[in-house]
Amino acid sequence: MPSNLLLERVGARRWIARIMISWGLISASMCLVTGPFSFYALRLLLGMAEAGFFPGIILYLTYWYPRARRARIVSAFFLAIPLSNALGSPLSAGFVATTAMGTIRQSGGSKPRDCFHSPPSARSALRCWSHSAGAQRIRAIDRPPWRTYLTDLF
Repeated sequence: MPSNLLLERVGARRWIARIMISWGLISASMCLVTGPFSFYALRLLLGMAEAGFFPGIILYLTYWYPRARRARIVSAFFLAIPLSNALGSPLSAGFVATTAMGTIRQSGGSKPRDCFHSPPSARSALRCWSHSAGAQRIRAIDRPPWRTYLTDLF
């Protein structure tokens, strides 16, 4: 709830980008874990960083879609979660299980996976934010008067 209040105040574009950037950076720092204390500390920070993402996206979707189409759009967003698990879990498990030469990792864990998959998410969030930062049109869309105009078009 507090995250959605900040989303409303700051603007969805900036707030969701902030969540994605901090999520990616903290996930990338998981490859620096050395013991249980650092693991739990980073997991706590990661939970705090990603806490507002899901409700923020749902709130953002309510700005863009009229009530008649909202259930279909939100259900498509809900469907993305199991699809990403079905596709990403085997890839992630394969990446953790093997090294670059294809041998089974003896002392492994998920450090190489964390170092591999986290920076692209942070980079894509930065790229999305930087591409839309200069466009006055996109900034105007975040403001309430334009929301009703855009939803009336659809």
